[in-house]
Amino acid sequence: MVKLRRHIFGMGTYYLYEKVLDRDTEELLGPDGLYCMQDIGDDMHVFSVLSIFPPKLTTVHTTSVALNSKAKGRIDIIPYKVNFDEGEVCSGGSYTVPEFRNRGLYSWMYSFIFHRLYVEGYKLDKASVNKNNKISIHVHEKVGFKRIGEGFYLNILGLRMWRENKVS
Repeated sequence: MVKLRRHIFGMGTYYLYEKVLDRDTEELLGPDGLYCMQDIGDDMHVFSVLSIFPPKLTTVHTTSVALNSKAKGRIDIIPYKVNFDEGEVCSGGSYTVPEFRNRGLYSWMYSFIFHRLYVEGYKLDKASVNKNNKISIHVHEKVGFKRIGEGFYLNILGLRMWRENKVS
């Protein structure tokens, strides 16, 4: 039900971020008992952190990366421009299980993502973050994303408006 409402009505101010992927992108070591993995698809990669602690193997964090506009529509409704033909991707849809929050998993996961994307030949990762999501803003900036703009999104019964301003 929440997902349906999101497509009928939505509004908010979003910060736009980008992270240049270069050879200085290093993969950090993660905490003991946790494992990073990548599920490679034709239009999207899904990155997960798995806990290998008993009683069972379980996913504790996930982030998606869209490799084309079709996949972008599944992880981010904000219509900012991503030039997929020029080696850009966009990431989003991140979630950490509550009992695993505040352990640095987001930073560790993004070091893993940035390294993998660079090795695969991608040049830039873009993301949007709601301006009220202070934790996500903090983590995006901590892992090296630079704020490049701010936009306002409005969706009323499928009529969408997006206004974007670059940060000077």
